Amino acid sequence: MTFICDVNVSGGAPRILTGFSKVRNMGIFSFFRKGNKKQAIVEAVAHGAMIVDVRSAGEFQSGHVAGAVNVPLPEVESHFSKWAAAGKTVVFCCASGIRSGTASKKAVNAGLTAFNGGGWQSLNQRLKG
Repeated sequence: MTFICDVNVSGGAPRILTGFSKVRNMGIFSFFRKGNKKQAIVEAVAHGAMIVDVRSAGEFQSGHVAGAVNVPLPEVESHFSKWAAAGKTVVFCCASGIRSGTASKKAVNAGLTAFNGGGWQSLNQRLKG
């Protein structure tokens, strides 16, 4: 079962959507039981999850999370098979969390373990801790 953690890190109630396939147990899922979804994203990154910023190249160049890769939302699905083959967990971010939410839902539907990290600035602050 794959979990998608849909977290609006700039506010709002986090929620977990379940019922998918393929859990990748990296020790991060204990946070789901404790209800700390934002911390689960931090743990996923600490355990090697890749951060994918789905904003345009221009938006990405104006600022982004350190270590993030830029794959604009219209191109993101073309990378799913490569990430799945590498066993990658993916944390998506964007400007506000809307595009990253779309990307994370598509990724989960494709069989990936994915998180909606929300807006890149909030995600960046959370990762710096």
